[in-house]
Amino acid sequence: MKSTMVNVAIACFLVVSACTASTSGGGTPPPAAARGDDTLSVALGERASPPDGSYTVRFVRLVADSRCAANVVCVWQGDAAVRLEIATPQAGAVEGTLHTTLEPKTLDASGYTLSLLDVAPHPGTSDSTRGARVIVRVARGGAAK
Repeated sequence: MKSTMVNVAIACFLVVSACTASTSGGGTPPPAAARGDDTLSVALGERASPPDGSYTVRFVRLVADSRCAANVVCVWQGDAAVRLEIATPQAGAVEGTLHTTLEPKTLDASGYTLSLLDVAPHPGTSDSTRGARVIVRVARGGAAK
């Protein structure tokens, strides 16, 4: 029974991975660096900016985290929701709640698209007592993929 559940969980994971790996354009999108995107790691309550300082991203708060613990087999992967802010000198700040699994996953503001890539630490990991941190991608002048 236990091995059947593990096999089902692995099959579900592979199906979900295959779905998220496909792209609608029929090809692989260019790497983030080729599109002029920035990937930032931001600690809870902190701000981060790209080297040119054109904007700042602030991790306002962890709204919810129902993600499946790393050491548990779950039927659903769960979802983490975080409140983020992106600010530019020209347009000021825009806040939004973004999710890891559910929508919305992106926030558009002042010519930038902020996408939530990950929330760390993951429940059930050995470092889950560390402070929360998000990994975000910021695309300039277009949607982050």
